[in-house]
Amino acid sequence: MLNNIRKNYENAANILRIISHPVRLAILDILLTNEEECVCHMEAILGVRQAYLSQHLMGLREAGIVVDRRDGRNIFYRINNKDLSILIGVTKSLANQETGLINYKAFGCDCPKCIKQIRVE
Repeated sequence: MLNNIRKNYENAANILRIISHPVRLAILDILLTNEEECVCHMEAILGVRQAYLSQHLMGLREAGIVVDRRDGRNIFYRINNKDLSILIGVTKSLANQETGLINYKAFGCDCPKCIKQIRVE
């Protein structure tokens, strides 16, 4: 195989390898649905411990799939490449999930975004 072709396939395979975990796929789906979320919000949605979630986010961040920003004590993540929406959509389709049936409302989250929504409601 030519070197540039091999490198392209290696890069694609690396991305697939990194996202090929149920929690990472859920994180990406949450971020694609809501554009940006804080760690505590995703923790409340997924029902997993913060340390476990942070390990997955670190892997996604190191691969350049997500980027983060800090706002006070909260860290917010977003997808770095919107083309991933196609891949996540196909993945959900292959898993026989219909788009939009997953409830991404966080209960018990005290991030600034959630507090702001509670005040508005």
